[in-house]
Amino acid sequence: MLGGAFLLHNYWAFAIGSVGGRLLSVAFSYWLNSYRPRLSLSRFRELWNFSAWMLAVSLGEQMNARFEEFVVGWLFGTRAMGLYNVALDLAYSPTDELVQPLNRSLFNVYAKIHHDKAQLAAHYRSVLSGIATVCFSTAIGVSLVAPDFVAVVLGPQWAAAVPLIVCLALGQALDPALTSMTAVLNVTGASRRSTALTWTRTSLVVPFAVLFGYVWGIEGIAWARVAVIFLMLPVFLLGICATIPIGYREVLAQFWRPALSSACMAIIVIGLSPYFSGLPPMAALALRAVAGAAVFIMVSVLLWRLAGQPEGIEATWLALCRNKVRNIRASAIP
Repeated sequence: MLGGAFLLHNYWAFAIGSVGGRLLSVAFSYWLNSYRPRLSLSRFRELWNFSAWMLAVSLGEQMNARFEEFVVGWLFGTRAMGLYNVALDLAYSPTDELVQPLNRSLFNVYAKIHHDKAQLAAHYRSVLSGIATVCFSTAIGVSLVAPDFVAVVLGPQWAAAVPLIVCLALGQALDPALTSMTAVLNVTGASRRSTALTWTRTSLVVPFAVLFGYVWGIEGIAWARVAVIFLMLPVFLLGICATIPIGYREVLAQFWRPALSSACMAIIVIGLSPYFSGLPPMAALALRAVAGAAVFIMVSVLLWRLAGQPEGIEATWLALCRNKVRNIRASAIP
């Protein structure tokens, strides 16, 4: 896409880049994997039944992802729609770039162990711990540094996007967790339940976005997205706990440490804000990010130890660090 933009200097670069990227992905898949599927219609009905439900889920997810933008354009015009679109991308991109590739790759892992529900539940607990930690740290972090982030990335002319980014980033702390639950439901054959949950969320997004937009303006539409995410969390919990052998407490246990660590991070970053107010945006952004990351990591490790060092992303990262140190020491010994 970048090459096409450099050569063509027009919007055709997006179309060419999108199609070209798909073609290259298919070509690389044949090069990386020696498996060659053959055409067979023996399980057409089974495949079509699954595909139909997946199509319904995809349509619902697209409605959930973009419906607010149509409401913004309808109520406030194309300029406001562009502002909302940019704010949504900036609020969601840091977390999506880290979590979405993980969710896509984990679908194949879930498919291999879906017959063993106990193993799948244990694996999902570990995955959810990592997703919660990444999402809370990055989403709350983006919300805290939004003014400097916008000033550095977009410039002062986009200052109106700051309150939208602050709000939308808060919702992103939980939204990827709901997506991860949908992936488990789909791979375990609970596609009807997944469809019902997705369209239940859509049925809330539509009236909430319109109502909040009329009452509170464009920021109200952003808060509508956050409100629906929080309302749907217990409903998704019911769905995942009814599908695999995992309890509500086991799921919620993966959230409290990242949530508390994020709260401590927010307290420190907000408390230090007066000391950063006179700095250039780039310096203030760097200092806020470093301070927030340091507090989040220290509090997370402390809470993990106080909780008895349970299995989770903390244990995984510490094991990786120990292995790395051993390898460095081994390579240093002549």
